Amino acid sequence: MPVEPLPVVPGDRGGMNPPHTVPNTTYEIRYTGTDTLNGREVYVINITSPDEDISHQQTLWVDTELLYPIQRQTTWIHDGVERELTTTYTDVHVTPELPKGTFRFEPTPNTTLETPATPTVRQYDSIGELRSDTTVTVPTPDLPMSYELTTATRTEGQIRSVGLQYVNETSSISISAYNFTYPPENGETAVTIDGRQAVLSFGPTLMLSWNCERYRYTVRATGTTRQQLIAVGRSVGCPAT
Repeated sequence: MPVEPLPVVPGDRGGMNPPHTVPNTTYEIRYTGTDTLNGREVYVINITSPDEDISHQQTLWVDTELLYPIQRQTTWIHDGVERELTTTYTDVHVTPELPKGTFRFEPTPNTTLETPATPTVRQYDSIGELRSDTTVTVPTPDLPMSYELTTATRTEGQIRSVGLQYVNETSSISISAYNFTYPPENGETAVTIDGRQAVLSFGPTLMLSWNCERYRYTVRATGTTRQQLIAVGRSVGCPAT
């Protein structure tokens, strides 16, 4: 199964700490049984790679009650020299109940307390119901027939917005409109929506954003292509004008 990155100690003091990340590969996780460490029962887990070129492995001693590693041993190669680092937590205690008032906030007499207003979110069964209950322009995207509307929401607060989410068997697309804008940034690809600069970002979720008068529109997608994302964005266009 994939394990990336390995749970290692950050930092690099002349090669005395393992690297922050290891190459993308497949690691083998093997449970070797239970043991006792500093009077506590632990599960012993070995993490190794079948790839001989990956010289990075680790052993974890996981507390059977806390389900947290109380000892970690990592070995790696640095400048051709094999190194080893072992981290052990001792004097471990479990407190099932905390005394009353442990996290109680006691303000001083001259303290001013303010409670920020939290936005309210309402969900609607249809786009028509959403449009009739908001002053924010609701997008009208052009999507393939396979997509079905699953969520239509309105958020009211310091920032007002509307959101639509569509899904099919393999992907999802969401469109949002907010009543605020900010200067356009440089995206990874030059895209324009109705003559306006749009920002296209890549990652696990594709995202396309642009300003339209006093509104900000954002289209997010998973499981689809950037071409389809751009096509959806252009079908939304700039309805605020």
